[in-house]
Amino acid sequence: ADGNYEVTLMTKATVHYDGRVIWEVWQ
Repeated sequence: ADGNYEVTLMTKATVHYDGRVIWEVWQ
């Protein structure tokens, strides 16, 4: 459970970071 929880946090963080970068580029 702990392993999956960490992977989820990492995945969400990566998606959020990528989305922010793309948003800044399109601005």
